[in-house]
Amino acid sequence: MALNFTVPNDVERALRNAMEAVPRIVSDHRDRRDVVLAMLFSQHALDELDQERSAESWRRITGARGTGAGGALPRMLEDRALRVLGATGEQGDRPPLIAELLRRAAAVVGRMDDAAQERLIEAFRGVRLDFAALAYPEMLGDAMESFLKATEASMRHSGEHYTPRELVHLLTEVAQPQAGMRIYDPFCGTGGMLLHAKQYVDEQERDAPRLALAGRDINASTAELAILNLYFHQIQDPAVGRGDSLLLAPSEAGEFDLVLSVPPFSLSLRADQAQAVGQYARYGPVPERGPADWGLLQYMLGLVTRRGGAVCTVVTHGPLFRGGRDQATRTALLDADVVEAVIGLAPNLFSSTGIAPCVLLLRAPGQKTAERCGKVLFIDASREYERGHAQNLMRSEHIEKIASAVRGFVDVHRFARVVDRSYLSENDDNLNIRRYVDSTPLPEPQDIQAHMSGGMPVAEINHKEALLGAYGIAPRRLFTARYGDPAYMDFLPPPERPDPQTLTELARDSEQRLLAAFDQWWGLAQRHIAGLAPAQSGAETSNSRTGLVKRQLLGSYAELTKAPSILAPYSLSGAFTDWWREVGPHLRTLARRGCPLPPEEDLSALREGLKSRIDALVAARRRELVETYGRWQEKYGLSFREIESQLTGPSAGFLQNNPWSQQSAWDLSSLAGADVADRRRQTAQRVHALTDTEKTVEGALAKLDVDELMILLPVLDAASETDGRVDRRTLGEVIKTARTGTSGRLSEEPGGVPAVEARHLTERGFVAAGLRYRRADSPPRLSEILTAGDVLLTARVTAARGYRAIVWNEQLPSATYGGSVLRLSPDATRVLPGYLAAWLSHRSVHPRLYAQARESRDELYDLPAGRLLNVEIELPRLEEQQRIVDAVTALAEQRELRHAQLAKIDLIKRTMMKDLESDRTSVGFVS
Repeated sequence: MALNFTVPNDVERALRNAMEAVPRIVSDHRDRRDVVLAMLFSQHALDELDQERSAESWRRITGARGTGAGGALPRMLEDRALRVLGATGEQGDRPPLIAELLRRAAAVVGRMDDAAQERLIEAFRGVRLDFAALAYPEMLGDAMESFLKATEASMRHSGEHYTPRELVHLLTEVAQPQAGMRIYDPFCGTGGMLLHAKQYVDEQERDAPRLALAGRDINASTAELAILNLYFHQIQDPAVGRGDSLLLAPSEAGEFDLVLSVPPFSLSLRADQAQAVGQYARYGPVPERGPADWGLLQYMLGLVTRRGGAVCTVVTHGPLFRGGRDQATRTALLDADVVEAVIGLAPNLFSSTGIAPCVLLLRAPGQKTAERCGKVLFIDASREYERGHAQNLMRSEHIEKIASAVRGFVDVHRFARVVDRSYLSENDDNLNIRRYVDSTPLPEPQDIQAHMSGGMPVAEINHKEALLGAYGIAPRRLFTARYGDPAYMDFLPPPERPDPQTLTELARDSEQRLLAAFDQWWGLAQRHIAGLAPAQSGAETSNSRTGLVKRQLLGSYAELTKAPSILAPYSLSGAFTDWWREVGPHLRTLARRGCPLPPEEDLSALREGLKSRIDALVAARRRELVETYGRWQEKYGLSFREIESQLTGPSAGFLQNNPWSQQSAWDLSSLAGADVADRRRQTAQRVHALTDTEKTVEGALAKLDVDELMILLPVLDAASETDGRVDRRTLGEVIKTARTGTSGRLSEEPGGVPAVEARHLTERGFVAAGLRYRRADSPPRLSEILTAGDVLLTARVTAARGYRAIVWNEQLPSATYGGSVLRLSPDATRVLPGYLAAWLSHRSVHPRLYAQARESRDELYDLPAGRLLNVEIELPRLEEQQRIVDAVTALAEQRELRHAQLAKIDLIKRTMMKDLESDRTSVGFVS
């Protein structure tokens, strides 16, 4: 369907093409970026301000009758600068910043040859950029924001730092700007903070009084981009200037309601700056040397004091706990009761530094609400992030969790805590967040009694009460009560224990209720969205129209979080916010043009964006349920006593002369009533006995290695050929295909097809820890998917490690293999997969494999698939091969039990040693 308006893809494509058209002779990345944005504005101005002359102007720029554009583009940009000046007039002693941007761009373009200028012009040809031609009014602003984000990486070493928009979003959610406010950002950058404040108010209130927005930035080019960004978002008359905000205080100083800003971290002030800031220093001196964080905070607080406003800003953690002048200033600020919230965030959120930032919310004296007076809210949000490729990311659910904690101003376990002023005084007014609340995960609890004798500690079940309760799963559906011992429950018999599929079935009813509630909500939401008709009155902007719909939808969407739900309210709210940001351009286009952006044909397509997010949250919650029970079973499902019974029989006991296996050693109740010294002595005795047992088990493991070696030695003995029981063939004769895996790009992020690598092939078989995945942009071919019966061999090894081979028995539902693995498809009529894997893993065979491998300087042996086929293999009859496979399998089962024994011993010993060292010897639940 042909469109009669410009869509975002048109503008974004023009910006990309223009960036590519700027020649490398323009080496400064800022100049390249600014030229492209100047061209965007210039073309917009041709279409918007000179519509009656735009065709003529375009022909003059591009040249009539084939004449080249050489030299015309710089003159056009200069002309456009003069026209902007003529249209706006001088503003005091500060010429309009957009005109300055155009003039700088003209100077840069003047260094480009004619061909490059023509390519730059061509990038915007055929794209109408006047506001009336856009899909929605703020589209140029959104395109500019995307462009700034895309070019962020190239700006890291140019003195400019891009504030992540997620952090900007967090600050506006915490500060909650209101209609009619005067808002200032003294370090405004490209204007993101002012922009988000305006958008927040538009979405919260319909027909809201205009905000008065002001900002300043010491970097002239950045201030120019700020005014351009706000202009493209149709924000009228923002008071944005360039210069040092600390020296050039705004004329409205003291007349702001809110300061939103991300100042430079640990900024040291010059003497003139310190003197200027000192005018606002009511709570402590402003140092001329060293970090002046509290000086900047006092400066910003002074800008809002007269109007009783607030400051929401970002600092490092240093000012929160440094002594000396910083401590004295903190005390004065706390005595004045201006500190409302201290929020610690995750590290590596900025692209330019890995420092963990901290958000501070301050209010002018006397402006706290009654219930918050004399109190400070501490939030440890250091774990609220998602790991990205280059930096950590905050998602909307993280932002919503933090913002809801600020709005609620109550204690949240291991996340938020409200602290009285008196308690802060007892801690020397130290605002270090970890002193009051710490979200660091507790160590995995270990119950020694359960490890030794079996059973599931009820205390650990209760710790997951919220998770089980969300699904309506009573503990008795997973365990059985233990008669006479209420502190423990017993696992169900192995055949009855719930597997992942059973747990998924148990979760299904709760999930279906949530999804049914979502479907019901969408029916209502669709009617609200369909009501977004083109505006009939120029008094209503698209932001206010969509903001009204957002408020309506959120009101009903909140019902999903009120009913008993498997998802936390902030998770659902975060999913909505992410979805709303994604569909916003569609809805604003619908409000203006009567249809969503292509390729969406109808509103049902918009539903899938939110539905997929909720599905992902539901799947993650279900995975948490399955993994929780899996961890319980891994820890306590097989006790030390049960392992011994499997190895030696239920009555024999393990090494009857070993005190660890005597009945008294299984009963730790004697430790409960003993005094500290006796408890320590008994614990030490058990650790001694446990160490002896550990050495015995290690010896048993070593004997298993010898036994495994002996199984194949008769077959490998050359003399066995004479009796006709063993045949010799090359691997090429008994293997149908042998392929080395591809070294496609792998990602640690779950998604796509998992790839088996050499490190996953161990003496214990396949170990799935640390899986990586083939990325969606390079999926494996069907021929690269592993099938049951394949034999996987490590292709690259060191001599010390040796080769390892396993039989693929579909340990994962679907998997491929990486470049460090050889995949062999044996002819099962001549060689059994299990026999081939055992033969390839045998130490006596490895010299043959090394002979065919390529050795590098670091003693790494790389075995090509083609050369492997030249190796000879001993082939007994299939019945003998099966006997060998059975024997090797039996030894593998014993080895696995021995490893489980060692793991139990090591865990119990470490727990007991930790108790001895910390003087907290305990019997049961250890955290």
